[in-house]
This record gives sequence, structure tokens and C-alpha cells, in this order.
Amino acid sequence: MQTSHRRITPRMGHLVTAIFLVIVGSTAVWARGPTSVLVTGYGPGIAGQIIEGPTTPVCLPSVPCTRPFANATVLVRDSTNHNTIGTAVTNARGNFLVSVPQAAYVVHVQAAELPRCPEVPATVGPSKFRLVRVSCDTGIR
Repeated sequence: MQTSHRRITPRMGHLVTAIFLVIVGSTAVWARGPTSVLVTGYGPGIAGQIIEGPTTPVCLPSVPCTRPFANATVLVRDSTNHNTIGTAVTNARGNFLVSVPQAAYVVHVQAAELPRCPEVPATVGPSKFRLVRVSCDTGIR
């Protein structure tokens, strides 16, 4: 069992990177882009990005005021009684991927007090990864 786990883990890491390079590489994609993506041989599940901001008290138009929320623990909970169905930890770009069966879920980011992250609903279909983005508030003002 451990041998197959070792083979799958690196492949899933490459899969997360590939999905986000192609699908969610830019902020504009979230505004107009797809709500799900089919990855042959994987899925269904939830893929997403967690960002946090503002990063400074005064945000300037030419300077990014958000950053990826790296190493955040993401819980995928069922939408009825909030049992945890899957978990992930975000990479350096704030991206994560969780394989879960077709159903309605709530994406929850674990954080002590700050940043404050809203729970985001996500409905997973029969074969695709549902794309979500969670914007967390750092409380910096």
C-alpha cells in the first residue's frame, strides 16, 4: 500500500501545478473563467486557490495587495452536517486539490484568528474538479 501511495503523491503534486498553470494562472480567469475542469484519470473533486489580503494598510494601484495563502489547511466538509470528507494543504501559490465524490460541499480554511476566511459552497459533479477561490481577510487596515 505504501508503494502505490509514493507513486501517486508526486503525480498529484504535478497535477495540482498543471491545473493551476493552465486554468487559474491569472486573476482574470477567476472573474470570467470556467467553474470546473476535467482532468482525465482524476476526479471528481475540488480544486482551488486561497488568497489573503490586504497585505498593507494602503493598497496602491500598481502594487499587488493580496498574496497566496501558503501552507493553509483546507477542509472539505459535507454541506448538511459539516463532517470533514477531505483535506489538503495549499502550496506556495495558495493552490489545493481534493478528490471527493459527487455531492454538495463547503470549503473551509482553518485559521487561528486571522486571516478570516469565509466558507465557500462547492457542488461537485460526476467527473470534474469544481474550481473555487477563497479570499481571506488579514485584518490589516
